[in-house]
Amino acid sequence: MQTTDKVPPEHCQVAALLSKKTRQLKIAERQFMEDCRTYINSNPIAVLSVAVGTGFVLSRLLSHHQTASSVIDTK
Repeated sequence: MQTTDKVPPEHCQVAALLSKKTRQLKIAERQFMEDCRTYINSNPIAVLSVAVGTGFVLSRLLSHHQTASSVIDTK
């Protein structure tokens, strides 16, 4: 008796569905990456502006958090 003979049929169906969904996700990931590349190549200034703006906001949030925590620690 082989190992596959001991596996219930519903487990095989689940494995097949999982394999199919994995392939679909890989295809979707490739398409998303290609769409991103196309958008970045078409709109470099907009993408750069968003990156700089995001960096600025994050730096403000992180520097504010450090300042607030150092004030709390000294009291």
